[in-house]
Amino acid sequence: MTQPIAGSAIGILLTAGRGSRMGGICKGRILSDGLPLVVQQLMTMAAAGLHRVVVVMGAQAELIASILDRYAGMLSSIQLKTVVLSEGQITDDPQRSVAEGLRATADWTALGGAPSHVFITLVDLPLLRPEHYQALWDYAHDAKADITVPRNGAGTPGHPILLKGSILAGAAIQDPDFRLRELIAAMDIRRFDMLTEQSAYFRDSDTAEDLAAISANGGPRLELPGG
Repeated sequence: MTQPIAGSAIGILLTAGRGSRMGGICKGRILSDGLPLVVQQLMTMAAAGLHRVVVVMGAQAELIASILDRYAGMLSSIQLKTVVLSEGQITDDPQRSVAEGLRATADWTALGGAPSHVFITLVDLPLLRPEHYQALWDYAHDAKADITVPRNGAGTPGHPILLKGSILAGAAIQDPDFRLRELIAAMDIRRFDMLTEQSAYFRDSDTAEDLAAISANGGPRLELPGG
């Protein structure tokens, strides 16, 4: 049964990578039907019912921040909080981005209250739409899950990941060495995989060839900035 996503839910959007396989272009800058992908993803989150979002930036953070400023009018329904990783924190493993994003959600005053749930997603999933957030939410609600991960038949995990805010309570996320996967492994929580073949949860855009393939197969028109 469909349940509206709770107004107290928060999103974390990860757009900190260097885009090494994209010619050094941070993937939040990719144009999706003419809009920077970071903007499209935020608008999708807002349409799904997420109106508080932490954006984790790293490589090319100034350019991403300028995009957010330029499109502030289109994003006016979202309460944004930005986090910038230092150069030493930017790695191919997104766990550091996740940790910094989760720490930012602990600033309840700035974000308007503690979240009931947290959606964590990557900027380079251009097929994600509000219905995909809703499907994940409905599955987690019905399963009474503490953490829910989309996973396909090949065993590949996808995004968004959905967490109950209650599992983030306490001092654990303030530890500089905090890693979400280690917290999950150490806790007695209800974890569920939402088995799905819906490509929106898995189809990322790592290379220029990916952009062309997604565009050619009914997805949005994806282009490198300036192209």
